Amino acid sequence: MDNEGLYLASSFMDDDDDVPGWAKRGPYIAPDNVEYYESEIDVMYDFDLYTDNDALNKDIEDCLYVDGWIRRDPTGLLMKD
Repeated sequence: MDNEGLYLASSFMDDDDDVPGWAKRGPYIAPDNVEYYESEIDVMYDFDLYTDNDALNKDIEDCLYVDGWIRRDPTGLLMKD
């Protein structure tokens, strides 16, 4: 998400502030009308990282932190497609 040109939320809001049309995602403030990844498993499927090996899947999942991941183009094809 840091390559989307988004601003840090701390520049615009305190912990309990609310800015209409924007949401705090991780350390960033982002539009609230875009599609976000909800879990590491969703990212793994979209980027074709899911394997048949449960131990490897757990290792990959532990490396991801998706609190602020936005899909660039919700109408576009996924990378694996």
